[in-house]
Amino acid sequence: MKKIATTATLCVSFMFTFAQGNSTLIRRDTVLLKSSECNWLVSNNKKQTVSESILHAIEIGKLKAIDPNSGKIIPANKISTWTIPIDTVLVQNEKTGKMEEVLVQGKIIPSRISEIKMEQDWYLDATSGKIVAKVKWIEPRIEVYNAGESFIGYKTFCHIDYP
Repeated sequence: MKKIATTATLCVSFMFTFAQGNSTLIRRDTVLLKSSECNWLVSNNKKQTVSESILHAIEIGKLKAIDPNSGKIIPANKISTWTIPIDTVLVQNEKTGKMEEVLVQGKIIPSRISEIKMEQDWYLDATSGKIVAKVKWIEPRIEVYNAGESFIGYKTFCHIDYP
């Protein structure tokens, strides 16, 4: 009896949707994509990878990156060094010959952002009869290595919401 009631409710819902000319949410899912398999999505003349395109879009302010741990927006001008530790090294001053401490910080290696986690909603457009996907958010995931440079997994680099 419960199955019949559920089926009837879905049928009425779809009929109402078709009558109203609206879209109906069919499914929400989360997928994990390999960045290297998504490069065809990027249409640009610079031949950037999808990871490079995401970082560039954040740098120029087209996308807002959110720190996955604090929930705060990552400043666009700091995205290329986000989560990269700063180290102190001794460097010889060419003029004085004295050793001086200098702060050094590396940059994100885009090729190490090799996974993208994405949540999307799938809708049935009642007017056209087409199924349409809308991306809700993405999370570029960066490779993590131990001190011996052995791969140990992935961590979320940032979170990006799509309106």
